[in-house]
Amino acid sequence: MKNNLDWEAIPEKEYEAYKKRVEIVEIILDDSIDTIEKKRLKIKYCEDNEVSMRTLSNYIYKYREKGPIALLFYHPRPKSLRIHDAHLREKIIELIEELPTRSVSTLRRLLNDDDKYRDKISRISNRTIYRFLKENGLSQKERFQLLRENGRKSYHVFEAAFSLALVQADARDGIWLSCHDGKVRKSYLFLWIDDFSRKILFGKYYLSEKLPCLEDSFKYMVLRWGIPFKIYCDNGKVYISRHFIGILAELGIKQLRHKPYQAFAKGKIESVNKTIKHEFQDEALMADFHTIEELNSAFWAWSEVVYNKRVHSATGETPNDRFLKGLPKDHKRITDLESFNRMFLWRENRTVSKYGRIKLYSNQYPIEKAPHGKVVQVRFDPFNLDEVYIYDSDNHYLETTSCSKKVTTTAPNIPEESKASPKKVSKNSKAFFTRLREKHLKELKKTNQIPFSKLFKKEEQNNEKHST
Repeated sequence: MKNNLDWEAIPEKEYEAYKKRVEIVEIILDDSIDTIEKKRLKIKYCEDNEVSMRTLSNYIYKYREKGPIALLFYHPRPKSLRIHDAHLREKIIELIEELPTRSVSTLRRLLNDDDKYRDKISRISNRTIYRFLKENGLSQKERFQLLRENGRKSYHVFEAAFSLALVQADARDGIWLSCHDGKVRKSYLFLWIDDFSRKILFGKYYLSEKLPCLEDSFKYMVLRWGIPFKIYCDNGKVYISRHFIGILAELGIKQLRHKPYQAFAKGKIESVNKTIKHEFQDEALMADFHTIEELNSAFWAWSEVVYNKRVHSATGETPNDRFLKGLPKDHKRITDLESFNRMFLWRENRTVSKYGRIKLYSNQYPIEKAPHGKVVQVRFDPFNLDEVYIYDSDNHYLETTSCSKKVTTTAPNIPEESKASPKKVSKNSKAFFTRLREKHLKELKKTNQIPFSKLFKKEEQNNEKHST
C-alpha cells in the first residue's frame, strides 16, 4: 500500500496508463475469458503501448504480489519546466487547442511569425517542444488517437464462483420525501448485491447522488461482510472518480465496468432494482415517510426480513443461505478500522490565518503546529466535520484539531426539491413497515447482530476500549 498517495495529483497520462495496465492484467487473470481472446488482447496491448510480452509478464507478477497498486509507477517529484517562459507555454497550448493537428514545425513557424514570441522560440529546440507537449498530454500520438468502437457486444450468462467473488453496485432513483420543513426532496438508493447469492449486502437512501454517498454505503458494506474480490458497476462519475478508484486499489479490489448505455450487461442488479421499485418503493410511497432515517430503517427491515429470506427463482435457495454456504472461510475482513477510515477522508488545502486558525465550510479550527501563512492539507470526513486532520505539503501528519466555531456538521449538500402534488397515504403500508421493523429488530437481538445504523458507533466504542 502506498501511504499518503494523493490520487488527484497523479498526471492524467500516468493515471490512464495505470488503468490500462490493471485492465489488461485482470483480463489475463480472468478464467472466464477465452484463451484466444486473451492472446489477441495481449498482442494488441503490447503493440498499442510499445511494450514487450516480457514486460507484460512482469506486470502480472507485480499484480499477484501486491495487487493493482503495484502497477502504479508514478513517483511524485519536483520537475523542472521544459519551457521556462509562462507566456510561451500558454501560447503553445492555445495553438494546439485551437487546431490539434498542428505539428511542432507548424507551431515553430507560427510563433516565429509573431514578434512577441520570435526571440523566445528561437532559443528552444524542437525536441524541447516535443517533450513539453508530451508531458502535458498533447503528444501527436495522443492527439491523433482514434476513438475506439463502442458497439454492443454479445454477453453470456455469468455467475461468480463463490460469495464476495463479485459484488455488483448501482445507484437508482428513490422516492420523494415530504420532509417536516414542508419541502419535498428526492432520495437516491446506493445498492450493493452479491453476484453468487443475489443477496442484498447493503443499500442506503441518500438525498444526493454525490461521491460521499457512494463511499459511505461502500464502507458499511465492507465493514459488515468483508472485502470483495471484484466489484462490477457502470461508468457513472462517482464510480470512476480517482478517489474511489484509489480506495479500491489500496484494498486490492478489482473494478469491472460495462460501457455506457448498456444496462443489459448487469442483469442481476437490474432485476433486484425492479423488485425494489415494485415491492418496496411503491409501498414506501404510500407509507408517508418524512425522514431519510424512516425510509432507510424500513428498507433494511424489508431487505433482511423479506428479500434475503425468500427463495430466489434462479438459484432455488434463499440469498442468505446461499451466501453463507458460498462464503470462503478465509475471506478478507477489515482489521485496522483507523487505516480503513483514513482512505475515505477528503483532502483540501487551507492557509493558516494570522490568528492561528483555518476555515473549512465556514467552520473554524485552531492550528498549533503550523505557522500563520502556511498552506496545510486538511483531511476530513464529509459526513462529520467535528474533527479534522492536518498534514503538511509533504503529506506528513501534524495534528488533529476540533472545531472551535461550528456552522455545519457536514459538507454542503443541496438536495433537489419538487413541486409534486400531495401524495396518497396508506395506513396499510405504514402498518406493514412497522411490523417489518419490529420483526427485524427481534431477529437482530436473537442473533446478536449489530444494526446497520449502529455499525460505526460499535466499532468506535471497541477502539476506545482497546486504547484505554
